Amino acid sequence: MNFLPFRVLIFVYAIAVFFFQLYGRFCNWSERFLTPECDDNLFFDFIVVGGGSAGAVVASRLSEDKGHSVLLLEAGGSPSILFDTPSVAPMLQKTDYDWQFVTEPQKNSCLALNNNASIWPRGKILGGCGRLNFMMHVRGDPRDFDSWAASGNQGWSYEQVVPFFKKSETHPNQKSRFRGRNGPIHVDYLSWTSPLVELFLKGGQALGYAVGDLNGDLTEGFSVTQVNVAHGKRLSTDSVFLKKKMNNLKVLTFSHVEKILFHGSRAIGVKFSHKGKTKFAYSTKDVILSAGAVGSPQILMLSGVGAADHLKQHKIAVIRDLPGVGSNLQDHVTTGANNVLLEGKSAAMGLNLATMLSPFTAWQYFWSKSGPVSSNGCEAYAMVYSSEKTNRSSTPPDVQLLFFPTGHSFEGGTVLKDITGTRTEVWQSYFAPFEEKAVASIFAVLLRPKSRGSIRLKSSNPYQHPVINPNYFNHPDDIETIVRGLQLVQKLVESDPFKSNGASFNPFPLPQCKLHEFASFEYWECYVRHMTGTVYHPCGTCKMGPSADSAAVVDDKLRVHGMRGLRVIDASIMPTIVGANINAATIMIAEKGAQLIKDFWSNRAISSTYRDFFVWNTKKSHSCDMFL
Repeated sequence: MNFLPFRVLIFVYAIAVFFFQLYGRFCNWSERFLTPECDDNLFFDFIVVGGGSAGAVVASRLSEDKGHSVLLLEAGGSPSILFDTPSVAPMLQKTDYDWQFVTEPQKNSCLALNNNASIWPRGKILGGCGRLNFMMHVRGDPRDFDSWAASGNQGWSYEQVVPFFKKSETHPNQKSRFRGRNGPIHVDYLSWTSPLVELFLKGGQALGYAVGDLNGDLTEGFSVTQVNVAHGKRLSTDSVFLKKKMNNLKVLTFSHVEKILFHGSRAIGVKFSHKGKTKFAYSTKDVILSAGAVGSPQILMLSGVGAADHLKQHKIAVIRDLPGVGSNLQDHVTTGANNVLLEGKSAAMGLNLATMLSPFTAWQYFWSKSGPVSSNGCEAYAMVYSSEKTNRSSTPPDVQLLFFPTGHSFEGGTVLKDITGTRTEVWQSYFAPFEEKAVASIFAVLLRPKSRGSIRLKSSNPYQHPVINPNYFNHPDDIETIVRGLQLVQKLVESDPFKSNGASFNPFPLPQCKLHEFASFEYWECYVRHMTGTVYHPCGTCKMGPSADSAAVVDDKLRVHGMRGLRVIDASIMPTIVGANINAATIMIAEKGAQLIKDFWSNRAISSTYRDFFVWNTKKSHSCDMFL
């Protein structure tokens, strides 16, 4: 197959991305500049650091009270219309809109990746990862949240967080008590799927699973993917929560926060760089970190909040010794590309390069916002148990299956090889042979990893990426679970709905594991240690928990332990990772966190006299020269 047309298309996309980056850098609709003078405009009730999935929600909800002044700081720029197109998500990775993090080399995983390291795309743009992700809206199992509450976090049981899931969404099933009706984010099933998705769903039914709403009362089963897409366009929190201009909310892009400012144990503001110039902003109520599972712990440590020994190594003055900062890192890992071979009828049921490049497909999207371009690629998924022996009444599913009607090889390695960091020799030996074959992929995802990693400072330089060590497969149970997940995938593909249409489990072994008998436990263990992929769900690095928990960073009101005026509201507060794509839970955390703040300050109004004194005292303590 000639891949020149696709490479031409990629070149066109690259040119488009370049010009949209220029647009975003010089034409930010949302940017309201702070003046360098020492005046009252530098003072806000709330400062929110990070304009991603959580931060955009928090800033918007707090500014609903017209008596509040809110500053939202985002290190990246504003998104262009290119980001509205669902299918271009992979092409936006490794651009200026991506932090482009890379983990430390892994000992037990990622052996097929360059330097044995995993590439971690994270959104450096308003909307954050909600602008780069695959738009899947999956809440998680009710028992995920009940376990948070059981570990000492009052108010975080499933029944208590359901209202905050519902608050942000509008779902067409108005009869379900679990679904939202009037929220700003439209959640619905994909409007377009390939015919191949029926084999996945019917295969699940053949194995005894139900098909239904996995965000409703069904916790185990198969489902067409629910997404944050409306009329063929991606919806992220910035596009819906920050759409309306509010005079009491200032949004400042290209603003990299370097550290939090403290007066004793109270956070009073932030130091940040805006387009190369140092700026300061001050808060009379709260500084709120919503910089994500990598950014939030990094900023805390740079500011002197973290493990004392680690901070001293980097000559950072210790404000608060909190050893849990940056620990408890969790992520979902996955594997399984190209594992379904499509022949016979099934060969025409998947999604191929010719379809993606056809003029009809382009016309279909640009005219009616439908067709393959309107899809996120992951057409369906399942929540399953890796073992039949599991007590289903007390334990949630531990494996997720993700169905893609394509393989990694369909575009000739132009994009996927680069964004996954796959070694060239692995690509050539395992993926390249399928460039002209019809294949699909059913990935197995480890939902509840027992392995724990960490985020640590590489230096005291706020512009140097931290040391990210996810410790994938450090716990032996993780290997066993994901191997059983792959065995379940094989069983699914060998079911009658697949076989009767000519689809079969791909028998081609990974050359790096050919010493083991194909499909044996030893083979799959070798396979997953090589073909380890992130699902882009890092969390847990500012763990929520009671003060008696030495690993906890914030309490159940999301206040940093031992500090005043400082909260963390994003995925980093998850005590344990939810068994789902984490964006929906992150938005819920933001909704609940914003309400906690509103409730707290509703009974503690700051008088104008106090605010005037705060402004006067801060000006007195910090010369205006600091703002120049």
